[in-house]
Amino acid sequence: MAGWIKIHRDIATHWIFQDECKFKWWIDLLLMASYEDNKQLVGDRLIEVNRGQMIVSLSFLSKRWGKAKGTILKFLELLESDHMIDRHTDRKVTILTICKYESYQEAEKQSLTDVVNDCLPMTDRCLTEVKKLEEVKEIYNTPTAHTCGSEQDFINRYRTEAMWADVALILHAKSVDDCQHLFDRWILEYQHKGQTHRDYTDFKAHFIQWARITIQKEKANGNNNTQDKRRGVQVVANKVEDYQGSF
Repeated sequence: MAGWIKIHRDIATHWIFQDECKFKWWIDLLLMASYEDNKQLVGDRLIEVNRGQMIVSLSFLSKRWGKAKGTILKFLELLESDHMIDRHTDRKVTILTICKYESYQEAEKQSLTDVVNDCLPMTDRCLTEVKKLEEVKEIYNTPTAHTCGSEQDFINRYRTEAMWADVALILHAKSVDDCQHLFDRWILEYQHKGQTHRDYTDFKAHFIQWARITIQKEKANGNNNTQDKRRGVQVVANKVEDYQGSF
């Protein structure tokens, strides 16, 4: 089932929850993992990627998370030693598998409302939105539904099932309303650049990456602005381009 991952409250007692960065990276891996079997073209090779797997490289994760390759490698080795992931490298292509991936995806006959309630406290507005999702979720209950489509299809679908992104972004100290504002802002920026996406998975990954970079920059600028105000320095608003991350 596309659109969300399930996180049990027991995660709060797991060792990975004790480190902010490691926990964020783990959630990011869960979001990047393929929710259905597919094939991906890497160079001149067509590679089968099963449910719960992803094709990654240290260079890609280093750039995505802003850390040195050595730090990323130690993190992956730590996950592997705790049987949280498996890594398989064949002809310079590394496939990473999330162990027990079904535990993060299968609803176990829960309603969508129950799944979201397991992830975060919900406001009245969120609960209303989830009830609406219950009515339309049958549209997207097959792994192949809306794999491809137009940009407007992606935008409309995201607005319909946006709860999964709210869960992810709130982990970065953003409210549900802030998540919606970020999404609207991102649409304007990427469309202004004339960018497009090959499929819905690419669309979602692009937004999460852009949002993460934007949030980090806003936090950094907030700290700088506080210091400047104390020193009596005039603070000038940043340009829109300063918030645009590469993808």
